[in-house]
Amino acid sequence: MRLLEALIANNVPVIALQPLDPDSDINHFRVVHGYDRSRGVVMVSDSYRGRNLEWSYEYFEGLWNRRGYSYSLIYPENKTALVEAITEKYRADDATRDREG
Repeated sequence: MRLLEALIANNVPVIALQPLDPDSDINHFRVVHGYDRSRGVVMVSDSYRGRNLEWSYEYFEGLWNRRGYSYSLIYPENKTALVEAITEKYRADDATRDREG
């Protein structure tokens, strides 16, 4: 979730692969474009369910986990270095945690 927050804080929406709903095996993409850590919610737009939905971190992450936290990013070329720095930081953090955990 911290990677997702870092990208969104830098105006890079995240396209997350999730099941359509908790009981579904159908893959579905959602655009995550905001979050409020103090309330524990992410703002999602979904072609099926609607725009500007607010989902709890727990609900969102539960769905996202079922697809291995897969995501795509679409951003302008001038943000390439920023996006690479953010994603590399979290890859390094994950590798360190895996070694120490």
